Amino acid sequence: MRSEMMEFLRFGSNASVLEQGREYLAVSGAKPVRKCSTSYGHADYFDDFGKLRYSDSVSEQERTAALVRLAAEATQMLGSPHFGVEPTQVDLVISAAELWLLPFEAANDGTGVPLFTQREKPLVLTRRIRGEFKERAPSWSPVPRIALISASPKWAGPSVPLTQHKDAIRASLKAWVEPLEGYEGVADDRKVLHILEHATPEDVRDLFQKAKDKPFTHVHILAHGMTKANTRNPLKSQMGFALATKEERPMDADFLVEALSAQGMLPQVVTLAVCDGASQANTVVPYESLAQRLHLAGVPIVVGSQLPLTFEGSVLLAKEFYKHMGGKDVREVLHGTRVALYEERERLHSHDWMSMVSYVQLPEGYSNHLRRMRLEACLGKLKVAQGWADQVAKCGPTSQHVFLQVKESLQERIDELKDFLGATSTRQNSNDPLYQENAGLLGSAYKRLAELLEVQRRRDPNVPVTEIRDALQQSHKAYRGGYETNLSHHWTGVQWLSLEAVLSGVIEKPGCWYAAMQAAQLDAERPDEHWAWGSIAELWLLAICATKEDGYEQAKQALTIFKQRVAKSKDEAFAIESTRRQMNRYVTWWTKVNGFFPQAAADLSAPAQQLMKALDS
Repeated sequence: MRSEMMEFLRFGSNASVLEQGREYLAVSGAKPVRKCSTSYGHADYFDDFGKLRYSDSVSEQERTAALVRLAAEATQMLGSPHFGVEPTQVDLVISAAELWLLPFEAANDGTGVPLFTQREKPLVLTRRIRGEFKERAPSWSPVPRIALISASPKWAGPSVPLTQHKDAIRASLKAWVEPLEGYEGVADDRKVLHILEHATPEDVRDLFQKAKDKPFTHVHILAHGMTKANTRNPLKSQMGFALATKEERPMDADFLVEALSAQGMLPQVVTLAVCDGASQANTVVPYESLAQRLHLAGVPIVVGSQLPLTFEGSVLLAKEFYKHMGGKDVREVLHGTRVALYEERERLHSHDWMSMVSYVQLPEGYSNHLRRMRLEACLGKLKVAQGWADQVAKCGPTSQHVFLQVKESLQERIDELKDFLGATSTRQNSNDPLYQENAGLLGSAYKRLAELLEVQRRRDPNVPVTEIRDALQQSHKAYRGGYETNLSHHWTGVQWLSLEAVLSGVIEKPGCWYAAMQAAQLDAERPDEHWAWGSIAELWLLAICATKEDGYEQAKQALTIFKQRVAKSKDEAFAIESTRRQMNRYVTWWTKVNGFFPQAAADLSAPAQQLMKALDS
């Protein structure tokens, strides 16, 4: 997706009111600077905008007519016909406070069709306010950790739809939720989700103060939006949100920024299911909205509402925004969320689709950053799927439902990786390291699927052996595709060669064995490297299939060095367990009895078993 910045400029301070006929300069990329002017005066604007607040005193016809007039104003200010047809982010930068008021999200294509709700021609409007230069960019974690904060005190209004928001966010985290230790098929979402109900200000502060070791990446707030009135000076009234307070007064944006900062770093994303959470009703002083204040404080992505949200609309927003967790372009997610709200507008009897506002500041080189994040996210989800697969292996025949869930999750990871591989690289451009890592992860996902099917086949003979072998063949193909683009990437080389031996019994290209060995040995010269020694050990185990040489003793020596190096690293337990898991495949699964190593005189179960003993000693 391309990004095109548009900025409105005028002389004077940023605090002001809308004046009919006031001129602005619209600057957009390399396009000629153009003049535009507002058609609304301040009072007339609020007369129309107020009709969108779902008041019973306003008829549907009046509400619709007001939305049409506001959409026309937004359209002529944006100059929408100048945008192209390819997917585009309109990065809207506004410093003049009075223009914060305008619902640019309601703009249409000139024929009355809303500009930012077209599924086939994605145009995504995000807002931004110029701020001070930041020396440090906020960190982005590929693994989500969400805080859902909710309060619904009686003095603030009716009960908010907390159960539906819980369900929506839990569904989005399905691929990240690990099994509860010792309980078959029971999910444990505590590592990725914390729900704070009936939240008081003290609860919120305490939650983030205790999160310094594991900061929250996403914060979702479900509460009533309310005006924090200033009786001495009404111009200084501002929007807040209701927590469970004895004083029965809303909390303001400064409180929220202070509370979130207590975890040592601000979250990547804050979503405000709060009426008027992005409302800019006061431009004379001016005060930023909750959404703006968070964004200016340094939260890269803030989503809120410039009008009251319907309850059902807030649930749909949470469901659509959070369901693409883990590396999808946030601009696409925002577009999909707005489209979903628009397509449900008649059922919801709402205009939540135009009320949704997003403040977005993406890092430089976002596309490259996104590709890395997607891979790291997929790796994290694969590790979770492996945990569930291990539970399937431990559980008895009653684990059929868990088996189906894990199989579905692995297939989702495979589809995700295949899509990513096809979208980001071709074989002609596959010297990209991310291509190689993606191919390696795809191979790993297929191998884990094959292993899951094998575990299930031992209990259920109806699981077809051909399905297992097909998954291994696909794994072999993926590993080979990654390795052949970079012969120094010994890990994918070892995985490919191991499956070559397992499926046929012979490594047809011994030169590739030597190349992988040379790459691993060069990598092993680094004093802090341990994974290369694992590669060397497995390559010596496979030597009989490539060079006809028995490499057991060399494999054993390599494992000894591997253990010594691993003992000095931070990932000792994971490194030992993953290496042991690979060796165990030769012992319990990749055997002649199961139809593997067909062209070899023997399988590798005996030497692999001895190597496992050496690893455990």
